[in-house]
Amino acid sequence: PIKWYKPGRRIFSVSKKEKNFYNKIKIKSWKDKVPELGFFTGFSKKKLGDTSSLPYLNRYLTEINYGVVIHLINAHTGFLVLFVPHCDAFYIWIPVTVVNYILSMAPVFILRYTSHMLLKIYKMKQKEENKIKTAVN
Repeated sequence: PIKWYKPGRRIFSVSKKEKNFYNKIKIKSWKDKVPELGFFTGFSKKKLGDTSSLPYLNRYLTEINYGVVIHLINAHTGFLVLFVPHCDAFYIWIPVTVVNYILSMAPVFILRYTSHMLLKIYKMKQKEENKIKTAVN
């Protein structure tokens, strides 16, 4: 259900340690080199759009959360290649599993790194809208 992926869910929050890890691996310098293929869901995250729009930020963060879950599942189920006929030799499945894991976790890191700042903007916009609504009423 879509409500599982909504912004602000605790499971998708980025801790200070995690943010420091992203800075330590210098994610800013290489994140734009990883292709963004999220447009398969009909929403591209290649360029950031209107950050003043709460519905847009909500959709963007929801799509980020979808991407995180999909890439995590892919990264942690890559070993299943072991059960493909003729791929059960360790010299085939170990490199395939390791490469799959690396190529799946890179987008997870990028998505979570991006979501941290966008979530701050989203919460700030929510507060602004709530102030406006209470001022009007």
